[in-house]
Amino acid sequence: VGVKGRRGAKGGAESEVKVGDCGDAELEGDGAWRQAGSFSGAPRFMAPEQASRTSDVDARADIYAVGAILYNMVAGVMPYGTHEPHKTLMLLMTEPPPALDSVAKDIPPAFVEVVEAAMARPPEDRIATAAELGRRLEPLPGAVGAAPRAAPSTHLAPPTTTPVQLPA
Repeated sequence: VGVKGRRGAKGGAESEVKVGDCGDAELEGDGAWRQAGSFSGAPRFMAPEQASRTSDVDARADIYAVGAILYNMVAGVMPYGTHEPHKTLMLLMTEPPPALDSVAKDIPPAFVEVVEAAMARPPEDRIATAAELGRRLEPLPGAVGAAPRAAPSTHLAPPTTTPVQLPA
């Protein structure tokens, strides 16, 4: 995750948040399980097809990673509840993670649906593109650019339509 500043139209600064290479992000010690000839990536954000080392990995694996990040941000736990790479890989290849609404309460059902669609195990059932993911997230409470809604969930950021201003 990176935050990039730029000058806004009124001389103020705006920030832009970008998420990239989630599968290669590591916590200290997380990379120790890798060996020559193995795949690269952090299992906690890895799509099932990456874990099984199939050659059919495409952009939908990145959508899965964003879904795993959203799951973690809202639930406060990793989708498989562990930071142990080998255990995460085994669970990732054999079963779905616990339902988001079973580990985090008061999550809007529409948000749960988007996260579940982003983390669908078969890639063909998953949200296909980042644009589609954005379209599905945009109308939800707390999404940047979303219209204000009554009583947004306490687990999501409050609705806003103004850019973040940074000090000059």
